[in-house]
Amino acid sequence: AMRGQAIEASSIHSIISILLCSIDVSMLRQTCDGVTGEAVAPLPPLANSYPIMQHKLEIDTMNLITADNYCYIRKLLEDTESVEKEEVLLLLRHLCWENARATRKVLVELLYHVGTVHSVDMKAYLFLLLHLTLLPDSWMKKRLYLVLLGGPDNDTLLDIVHRNKSHHQKRAYQCLKCLYNLLNTSPPAREIFFADVDNRNRWVNAVDWLGEQLSLRPGYWITSNENTNDFYLERSYSAMLLHEKVTAMLTTTDDDDDQDARNQSDASSPPPPPSDSAAADDEPTSL
Repeated sequence: AMRGQAIEASSIHSIISILLCSIDVSMLRQTCDGVTGEAVAPLPPLANSYPIMQHKLEIDTMNLITADNYCYIRKLLEDTESVEKEEVLLLLRHLCWENARATRKVLVELLYHVGTVHSVDMKAYLFLLLHLTLLPDSWMKKRLYLVLLGGPDNDTLLDIVHRNKSHHQKRAYQCLKCLYNLLNTSPPAREIFFADVDNRNRWVNAVDWLGEQLSLRPGYWITSNENTNDFYLERSYSAMLLHEKVTAMLTTTDDDDDQDARNQSDASSPPPPPSDSAAADDEPTSL
């Protein structure tokens, strides 16, 4: 019975997703500079995007999407495990493009699910979170601030890592992996994240924690930490590779800071006095 209900929910969400992705929702869009409606730049299509029909967004359909603070979106995210994540991504991109209200609701809901679902069910939520955070519209920097620095009603990915290091280690591991992918993909994300001193210190702590956990069972390996039901982190090729990458990112960031400090020091230092030979060259030659 439960399986049948899941299949039915998946079918319903798929049909709604196709219909909504085919409707012009430009009336819901507004850039961070105040540009609205059809003047907003269109959403870049993906390979599997649905063609936009000329139908305008009717009031009943808009209410389905936006009523009660986007309650349909919340229901869709609750059922994400039973729906193809690529279909969910198509719909969320369509609704969140240049839409601050939908964007905030979706990201806060995704972070909530990342912090509460069982670790074996996290992959779809982290997939959606990564892709939507990097949606290249005028609100992308605001998204990065929300996910990396937090807000009054949501944790950051790094918060979830640290809260789960002791008793839900595979959740912490997957969040650290998603955070690395976000920082590695987006230079603005790295700049925002590492400019915060507290973030930098907690990143060092998280990298050290990952290395310590992977050293506990040096002769024991598993295939993946993302598809097993227990809570504690174990050695896998992917986990070892992640530790190498996050350590390298930390080293690279420190090197960049040292270079910036040197550049600032050079810029603030007075120019050196000319050498004797240079002074001689400046003197007029005799006729």
